Amino acid sequence: MRQAKTRTAAREIRASAAGASAEHQRRNVLVITLGGAPGVVTETAYALLKRSPRWVPREIHLVTTTFGAKDWHDSDSRANRELAAVFEHFGIAPVRPRLLVPEMSASNPIADIRTEEQNIAFANALTWLIKEIKDRKDTRLHVSMAGGRKTMSSYSQAAISFFAEEDDELTHSLVEPSSLEYSPDFFWPKQQQQDIDVSKRPPPPPTKIIKASTAEITLVPSPFLRLRQHMKRIPFAKQNFDHWTLTERVQANLDAYTVKLRVKEHTLIINGQLVKFGNQEFALYRVLATAIDESWRGVGPDGQGHNHAGWILIRDFLDSVSRPYRKFFEFYRDCFSGHPDEAYWRFKDDIERHLNFKTAAGQDYVANRFKTLRNKIKQRLQAEIVSYSARRRVMPDSRFVKPKGRSYGLALERHEIEIIPRLRAREEAGEIAAPERTAPDPDGSTIQKRAVR
Repeated sequence: MRQAKTRTAAREIRASAAGASAEHQRRNVLVITLGGAPGVVTETAYALLKRSPRWVPREIHLVTTTFGAKDWHDSDSRANRELAAVFEHFGIAPVRPRLLVPEMSASNPIADIRTEEQNIAFANALTWLIKEIKDRKDTRLHVSMAGGRKTMSSYSQAAISFFAEEDDELTHSLVEPSSLEYSPDFFWPKQQQQDIDVSKRPPPPPTKIIKASTAEITLVPSPFLRLRQHMKRIPFAKQNFDHWTLTERVQANLDAYTVKLRVKEHTLIINGQLVKFGNQEFALYRVLATAIDESWRGVGPDGQGHNHAGWILIRDFLDSVSRPYRKFFEFYRDCFSGHPDEAYWRFKDDIERHLNFKTAAGQDYVANRFKTLRNKIKQRLQAEIVSYSARRRVMPDSRFVKPKGRSYGLALERHEIEIIPRLRAREEAGEIAAPERTAPDPDGSTIQKRAVR
């Protein structure tokens, strides 16, 4: 029994040592959204280093504006000197922060975050930064949303939700007495300048001078959803990256819609709700669904290239040998149990005739015919699907992709689409027998057995 206990204790010691070693190898990364108060950085760093055990940042990223960045450009600025002093107080080598000032366009960094364009630029840059950090192996992330405008805090919480692992953190820092939070002279409790004038901040405090050493800094944890596992099913690229589009895709993935296309009846079944289309509209929708289901390469919701998939270009319908063009007429013809009707041949002849003109006017005519079909699909879904979020998921979307022009696609994932072909629909309805399959006999020979569905 004593030997068993000794072996157990030895295993526990080895496991503890392995855990400590793994913990030591983790690279702590601190990300802070920042406005015009540089003290947020030193307050957060001080509170983390004061923890037991210490949380030592190996990288510090400040996501800010040109206004917030001005305090950090000069290596000898007070903000940089105070941050270095915080690390030195704990006997740790200082870490120089890295600045990220989002740009609305090349060489056009944001000065504030008040306009829609500035908000988009900030959200995109912050989200992509956190993604890149968490794409690295063995990184532990701490995001502080204490600095800057409230919208910055909102984007921080969304971004960390997308990519965070179990031990990543999101916090807000609080300083007591609270009047110190608004003083440009307060950075951390052990700073050299101890007398902090707080008289300029309304309402007037009971005392005009507060000792920095009396300050208490608390990091208040903010709970957030961890959606990293869902993100694995959502493809996106840095080119044309958009925080809003990503948010919609994550929501779509959480909503987990099921869209069935029943070829025989030309219908969609959207989470149990049935929507019937005309032949041409159903054929186009089936093309868009098949592009996702078969992961057609070349174009996606975020752009073009081999890493993009699931969407098509409108100009594909101007090329009679392209896959979308051929599939459209294949699916259109599949809407008929026998020979196609006159409408099929009139439409096909009309499209081919205008393409054979080989003129810009002929191509515009064909493109507009398919745009009209897309609009009819949207109108039908708007009339039938009550839920706004469901409509956004299942309606054909359109985006401009440089340099190839406008693209079409659905905001659905591959696992949400099921295409029920005509033959299978007839089997399920009992109109025809299920195909026979060969199955091994116990003696090793094969016999014919009726398929059971």
